[in-house]
Amino acid sequence: DSSVVQGSCMKIQVKACGISYLDATVRKGELKELHEGLPHVLGYEISGIVNSIGEQVSRFAPGDPVVAILPLDKGGGNADFVITEEYFVVHKPVNLSWEEAAGSLISGMRSQLALHMANSKCGDSILILDGNVIEQQICIQLALFRGLTVFTTICNSDSTIPFDNVIIINTSTEKLFEVINEHTSGLGVDIIVESPNMKGTIYSISELIGCIGTFGKW
Repeated sequence: DSSVVQGSCMKIQVKACGISYLDATVRKGELKELHEGLPHVLGYEISGIVNSIGEQVSRFAPGDPVVAILPLDKGGGNADFVITEEYFVVHKPVNLSWEEAAGSLISGMRSQLALHMANSKCGDSILILDGNVIEQQICIQLALFRGLTVFTTICNSDSTIPFDNVIIINTSTEKLFEVINEHTSGLGVDIIVESPNMKGTIYSISELIGCIGTFGKW
């Protein structure tokens, strides 16, 4: 019922909903403080078509393809329709499918935030751990786009990194510290980005400290 959409709210017909570690964590009963008890519908990353808008919405119109990250205390993306504030919505890139757009939102924001917080700039070097993890592959693409020299790790020869101009370190046959220092003339990298949610290889703190340069960001 479009009559319930008022103010800065929008009603979106959901085309795809991403599933992330956040959904898995909430489903296990953790992060209960994020929602108002049960039942709680999961789904925080969506793509879809604007169905109707409130009178204060200024950036969208019915029929617009959009993507949104729903508030953590609301969720509800696993549904046919959702109602959310305009501030959580952006236009969907035309070159992405519904599934691609919905599936990359949280990971993309995490990667963009990491690069922003590190004050990354063209010419910097970055070590993105566990490049075979999909979240890290988004970070690799953003780093390459910004003009950074990218190092990444894999844990075995079966892992592949589908990008050019990336220095790949196989930690099953190479020593991370030695490769980084060889390529940086002993200066170390400017930035290190770890894999989210402890998905990848466990690295010792001393090993990573040996890879990062003076005034580097981790």
